[in-house]
Amino acid sequence: MSYLMLLKLNRNFRRFWLGQVVSQLGDWLDYVALLTLLLTLTGSGTVVAAMLVARFLPTFFVSPLAGVVVDRLNRKHILVAADLTRAVLVLGLLLVQRADQVWISYVVVAAVVAVTAFFEPARTASIPNVTTADELVVANTLSSATWSLSLALGSAVGGLVTALIGWRAAFVLDALSFATSAVLL
Repeated sequence: MSYLMLLKLNRNFRRFWLGQVVSQLGDWLDYVALLTLLLTLTGSGTVVAAMLVARFLPTFFVSPLAGVVVDRLNRKHILVAADLTRAVLVLGLLLVQRADQVWISYVVVAAVVAVTAFFEPARTASIPNVTTADELVVANTLSSATWSLSLALGSAVGGLVTALIGWRAAFVLDALSFATSAVLL
């Protein structure tokens, strides 16, 4: 089975995958805008490095709990709740206007990452629920490849959006991407 055949024949996976595409494009679009904002406000590489810590460290602490929760609760509910929560949280980045408010971005990003630590295992564990056994390998492969493509395209679009219409627009677009993903799920 090909990727296109899977997407054409399996409506549930198609919606599931489109939600992933939209959400992940928004993530990387947002990331470029955030780094641009931090450098613009502070001019500090240290501030950007601290953002990398805020973006990756919460996963280390939250993931063990998230795995247990995902195994015990309705995964679809987790996915939709996580997307809606992240949509609201990302809008918190709009509050960052000055260098002395950069701390807000760390809190928002850490919270988004913590929620994502629930979303990702729920998403991965849900793939067998929306595919047949014959479709599973192709669906997992497509889902994994989508992350890499989203990183490249989302970053490029993030750079363009940030340069052309500003970082605020990128944050709003990311919030809309989470809301769209929730609707698709």
